[in-house]
Amino acid sequence: MFSVIARVFRTPDLRNKLLFTLGIIAIYRVGVSLAELHINYEDLTPYPLGQRVFPGAPENDYERFAVTKMNYGGKAGAWDKTKIRYNPFIDIDGIPVEAQEYMLGSRSGLDWILGRYQVKTDKSSGITDDPNEWAREHEQPSTLSTSSNGSWH
Repeated sequence: MFSVIARVFRTPDLRNKLLFTLGIIAIYRVGVSLAELHINYEDLTPYPLGQRVFPGAPENDYERFAVTKMNYGGKAGAWDKTKIRYNPFIDIDGIPVEAQEYMLGSRSGLDWILGRYQVKTDKSSGITDDPNEWAREHEQPSTLSTSSNGSWH
């Protein structure tokens, strides 16, 4: 067996075919893992996040969870990307720094969500995109996930 393996690695053509095959197998395994995550992501254990509900927050769930535009904690130029100001009544905290590593083009997935998940009116058409409408239509006050104890994930 050793002499066969040694011959494979000494013969460039055989070595390249072997490495190509091993590469295809590795790519296949990665693809299977990604497909599993994509298909069954709702079954994963969510990362536990904290929330702070400020005094004076509305009792009505739809009003309390209504969003106009989310921002990171802190101030422009010194954003704290471990916190999100969901709306004037709710802050989400405990976001791991590693969450910024998942990139969609040139920005993180969280940056993309904060840029898209807001009430916005298109200038040319006048059409308003309001994520709160979907929440009302589906009788789901918060379109982001919260657990029974109120923690975010």
